[in-house]
Amino acid sequence: MVMTRSGKRRRKTDSGENHQNTVKNPNESTQDMTEADMADSSLITVIKSTIDSALLPIKAELQQVAKSSELKDLREDIDRILNRQDELEGRIRRVEGKLDDIEKTPLPPTPAVSNAINSLEQYTRRNSLRIRGIPEVEGERSEFCIQKVVNFCRIKLGIDIPQHSIDRAHRVGVRSGNTSRTMLVKFISWQDRNKVFRARTKLKGKRDDEGKPLLVTADLTRENMRTFSAALSAKKRNLIKDVWIDANCRIMITALDKSTKNIECIDDLPSGSEDN
Repeated sequence: MVMTRSGKRRRKTDSGENHQNTVKNPNESTQDMTEADMADSSLITVIKSTIDSALLPIKAELQQVAKSSELKDLREDIDRILNRQDELEGRIRRVEGKLDDIEKTPLPPTPAVSNAINSLEQYTRRNSLRIRGIPEVEGERSEFCIQKVVNFCRIKLGIDIPQHSIDRAHRVGVRSGNTSRTMLVKFISWQDRNKVFRARTKLKGKRDDEGKPLLVTADLTRENMRTFSAALSAKKRNLIKDVWIDANCRIMITALDKSTKNIECIDDLPSGSEDN
């Protein structure tokens, strides 16, 4: 059989088509596999979404349970704190009640406490002196009283005390008739006060216009005045040899055995001194 050129060409064409068809098959297989993977992925996504949706109510319930548990613990803590606070407030009320009872029924002061208070009061007076014998006129003001003290110190004691060294000066007590009252003088410094106090010996035997002795004395507390008066009484009855006030406002005595000591209260005097 003789094949024409056209026949040969047709056979070659068929052969080429068959070859092309053979080459196409791998691509088609890959495409089919990709589509399968995508289908599987979509299915997994759908399953996960379904599971998540199903778990949402469970998660919400678990969160609610957790919150309830935390709130319960918090309430318990708050209850414990409130109970502790009530307990402390009860204790405070009991303590305050006891303090009120103590304040309403003050304890009588002991001798040691009384002596300590008296010593403290006397210390606050250490810069003060009392001067008797300065003539008094109606309507004296503090500045006028200070000038009178300056003049008294210069004329009667022979010492110069400037006005600025005196803090204040005024009369004490209630005036009776034309009698001049004692002048209470507070000095700025203890040194100036002591200078005047030491010069008081120059007043021995001198009297004022009313015929009364001129005196410069320490500013004693009421309790120390009682003790000093008892000591003077003891001297008159020969229970002690002498009594005086030193520069620091201490009451000093010389006993019968010639020993010297400081007395802080009447009980420090010899037995019988308190009897007037």
